[in-house]
Amino acid sequence: MATTTSRPLAVVTGASSGIGRELAKQFASNDFDLIIAAEDGELQSAARELEQLGAAVDAVQVDLSTEAGVDELHRRMTAAGRPVAAVALNAGVGAGGEFANGTDLEDELRVVDLNVRGTVHLAKHVVRDMVERGEGRILLTSSIASTMPGTFQAVYNASKSFVQSFALALRAELKDTGVTVTSLMPGPTETEFFERADMTDTPVGAGPQDDPADVARDGFEALMAGKERVVSASMTTKMQGRMSRLLPDAAKARAHALMAKPGGAEQLKRKFPPQPIKATAHGVIDYGFFALMTAGPVLLKLNPRIRNISWAVAATQGTINALTDHPVALKRLIPMRIHGWLELASAPAVIALPPLAGAVGDRRARTAWLTALTLLATNYTLTDYEAPADS
Repeated sequence: MATTTSRPLAVVTGASSGIGRELAKQFASNDFDLIIAAEDGELQSAARELEQLGAAVDAVQVDLSTEAGVDELHRRMTAAGRPVAAVALNAGVGAGGEFANGTDLEDELRVVDLNVRGTVHLAKHVVRDMVERGEGRILLTSSIASTMPGTFQAVYNASKSFVQSFALALRAELKDTGVTVTSLMPGPTETEFFERADMTDTPVGAGPQDDPADVARDGFEALMAGKERVVSASMTTKMQGRMSRLLPDAAKARAHALMAKPGGAEQLKRKFPPQPIKATAHGVIDYGFFALMTAGPVLLKLNPRIRNISWAVAATQGTINALTDHPVALKRLIPMRIHGWLELASAPAVIALPPLAGAVGDRRARTAWLTALTLLATNYTLTDYEAPADS
């Protein structure tokens, strides 16, 4: 590694591909030299790419799930003879499947060894060095998965819950030392993760995924700003982070099962067979429903209680529509087959609207309510949720 003492030095683990590689590119593009680590041969091509961005790069091919691998990386960090300004502890691996009979113990212990043991081991070296100097920045790649029980991903989610808790605890301990700790919480991201975890046949593995470059940019900016955490990168992931604070664990476990069940991608498709109404028509009807729920209470001069409930339902449905992958959407982040499930979740509020607002005897409210139910029922029962986005 060529010494360029005028540039700060950063260390990135899991840097051969995915989020880690993009994080390394963020550092290189912002005038850092780098020590990068991973266990696979792609690390050398990552090093060459980073050098083209102007960084001096030391590529350390080690297995960070082992003590020897962590110690060797720390030895190379020390041998550089330069203070490490920032460390991105990003290396991690997943394992999907039913814990009892669908996964191998060896794979799950490797998740623990890399995601938990290796992270703690390397952090111990890094934190001591930075605290002694009185400065430094640490980024730990957690996950939105850390916020929920990981049905069919039990060990992985537990490992990320550990990382999240570990990051927040370290941040609190180090608040007066000049060392900052930031947690990066990505959602599903377009990397090799799902293939390596044997999850390509799950709804989450086959569904929409964030760009790792966007995730890395959010993580780097949060790290440099000294933030506590950042949920990245799409609006869907950010909404999931918000909702996870409100939902009980049992509900989150059931929701995770729907997304991570082996073979679930194909099963989910079968639940929504082709129907007469295509995606475009569905979107138009949905926006008609949204307009009714938004403007109806005002135009009909309904009481404030029913108006407020109606607006809350409209806001929920409007958000779902704005993110759905159909041609009249504002952002295409949610596929049509998931859209149906999300809409059904808000249907009980529509059904219960007049009783909740004490408006059962109000003819105008009753008419608006029946119209809304008709629109919903039409869409739920007749929509082709598998229609392509340009149908």
